[in-house]
Amino acid sequence: MTHRSKAITLSDVSATMLLTLYCHARSSVAAPPLLHDPESLRIWQALQPELAGSLDPLVKRLLSNGIPELAVTYISARARRFDRYARDFMDRAPSGTVVSLGCGLDPRFSRVDNGSVRFVDLDLPDVIALKHRFVTESERYRLLAASVTDPHWLDHLTEFQGQPMLFLSEGLFMYLSEADVKTLVLRLQKHFPGSELVCEVVNRRWLDPRMYWLVRLKLRRQLGLGPDADFRFGIRHGDELQQWGPGIQLLDEWSFLDEDPRDIGWVKWFAGLDVFRTAQWIVHYRLN
Repeated sequence: MTHRSKAITLSDVSATMLLTLYCHARSSVAAPPLLHDPESLRIWQALQPELAGSLDPLVKRLLSNGIPELAVTYISARARRFDRYARDFMDRAPSGTVVSLGCGLDPRFSRVDNGSVRFVDLDLPDVIALKHRFVTESERYRLLAASVTDPHWLDHLTEFQGQPMLFLSEGLFMYLSEADVKTLVLRLQKHFPGSELVCEVVNRRWLDPRMYWLVRLKLRRQLGLGPDADFRFGIRHGDELQQWGPGIQLLDEWSFLDEDPRDIGWVKWFAGLDVFRTAQWIVHYRLN
């Protein structure tokens, strides 16, 4: 299924980037802002006239501010944590390379740039074509149009082999098959040994048909995501990827429920329940 407006056509999965952009923009105007992201606010404001009049459920919710506050808080806190991973990496490797897999319209480079890092945004051609309208490439910032499941995009990064690299996967892996995720991770390990991978994952327990109806209810009715934006990949524990091959090392994990109670509010009461702590969380690996 595709999402269409006056000038924008996106697949259901690609359209999820509009939700992310909206949440960043909305968070940026909060007092105080959970995520300071003026570029997302600028891009979102520029896109609204083109999205106006769309009959798409997701777009209609975004334009009417119909996204639940908890979703805005989670997506903004998630972005803030990914930014922190990037900054921590740059503290150790100021001139290293950060690759954002499935970057969407997120202008992360503008939030974390330290003046020397090299940054690559990778996404499908329709997404990158849209992003080109709002960001400018430079010697240190590159846009790459390709599917993460296509091995040929790795050929564009051979100049960085042997150098410090960080791969970020935010809001991506859950939409891929397990076979595709495993193949991608092992390719990254093979081509860029010693690199780091930070990825958001969903707990496999929620993909069980007896539980997934709750997830689908949230995706469709609360957020308005299209029928093709379904979760397909999940893990039970952060160390599970270590079984995919020797050298994959779990470094740390982050849960939304680890955040300051002043930021996440009443959901902090569920921090002690593993079923909620690791429903959807972030894992950090070294690919030795």
